[in-house]
Amino acid sequence: MGQDLSPTARLSVLVVDDDPAIGRIFRDLIAGEDVHVDVAMDLASARERIRKPDVIDVLFLDLNLPDGSGEDFLDPMREIRPDTMIVIITGNATVDSAVRLMKRGVEDYLIKPFKPSQVKALLDLARRSRRAREESRVFRRKALPEDAPKLIGMTPEMEGVVEVAQRVAREDCTVLIQGESGTGKEVLARLIHSLSQRRSGPFVTVDCGAISRSLIESELYGHERGAFTGAVVRKEGMLAQADTGTVFLDEIAEVPLDIQPTLLRVLEEKKIRRVGGTDFREINVRIIAATNRDLEKEVDAGRFRLDLFYRLNVVTVTLPPLRLRKDDIPLLVDHFFKKYNGRIGTRTVTGVAREAMFMLLRYDWPGNVRELEHILERALLVGRQPEIVLDDLPPSLMAAVERKTRPVETTIKPLPDMEKEAILRALKDARGDTALAADNLKLDRSTLYRRLKKMGLTPRDFKG
Repeated sequence: MGQDLSPTARLSVLVVDDDPAIGRIFRDLIAGEDVHVDVAMDLASARERIRKPDVIDVLFLDLNLPDGSGEDFLDPMREIRPDTMIVIITGNATVDSAVRLMKRGVEDYLIKPFKPSQVKALLDLARRSRRAREESRVFRRKALPEDAPKLIGMTPEMEGVVEVAQRVAREDCTVLIQGESGTGKEVLARLIHSLSQRRSGPFVTVDCGAISRSLIESELYGHERGAFTGAVVRKEGMLAQADTGTVFLDEIAEVPLDIQPTLLRVLEEKKIRRVGGTDFREINVRIIAATNRDLEKEVDAGRFRLDLFYRLNVVTVTLPPLRLRKDDIPLLVDHFFKKYNGRIGTRTVTGVAREAMFMLLRYDWPGNVRELEHILERALLVGRQPEIVLDDLPPSLMAAVERKTRPVETTIKPLPDMEKEAILRALKDARGDTALAADNLKLDRSTLYRRLKKMGLTPRDFKG
């Protein structure tokens, strides 16, 4: 690879802020970091700078500028410099504004006054981002090792997921895996671990949704003897057990809000403290988190910390639901046959009958790959023929496919009933204003009065 792929390659930074002190602070903060810093005091200067041909790796952008809002600069910036990492500088970030800006392409934010460690962490992220872009231009999917966990699928959606997994495995960054329940989030996490430099270390799974709120800190960080009732011996937590390896935090959205700051500290400082202890201990782990929820909506609802979301969201991989990659179902069926044939039931199955496969392809799989696996396990147990046939499939699946394929029955209402509904709705929307209602209905006002009289109603019935 070329020099640009080096994690210590020179970065180019543009700071857009009308306070001269901010530019000086940035130059002082990142002195010795092999970073070139340009400063623009207003939007006009910033627009001129981004039109120059040389690279801009990171943009630090203030929102309040003399000639406009920094938010107005986001669209032209993304159009001209789609690969530049954008970080907002603000004095008072709110959840609403941060989430809104993030949806417009902002990767992170700095709240004044900021720390040198925060700026350096963002520069490290920019280096990794640039390296990933460069690698993506020359990357070709390579055969996975024979012993690597298998993400079964040849659809473009799954090809893309595996390619991303191969790329991020080589970096030691935090990964957030999104996807519905049963899509294979843990399999993907294990694949990333098996392809990483940590492959010889432990892989520890923490099911955040299965641990009671009173025990989650003890399970994660361990506890000292006597820390609480029942703590008769010192215990190592799961994060310590994963030292030198990878910890997989499944269903991260289930972590209680008051516990989330301690996770943020682990991500930022790689230190833990046992419950009841006083000393912090450094750990060397990679964090892979997963969720079946929309974390941005959880942030909006106040159930998930914005800063923790940003720290988890370094690289996001989204697993598609099975209903959007049904071409992979035959491959998955073959995979599970190889896994279970001879181990479940008393017969060896040679395949799936055509009509049964048709049903599998028609079903929408709300439980995704996990549901398909369970249904095939059941079919191997209950069936008697050399193939999986319709009778081997659960009645609930058959009923769901039947409902989906059954013609929709439509009932046409008599015209007078439809007319009455339209008049009532128009008057309700107009709060009894007959002139407005008649105008919306394209009727004369006198015609509307006659039809109301026929229905035994007056406009006063609709005034709110």
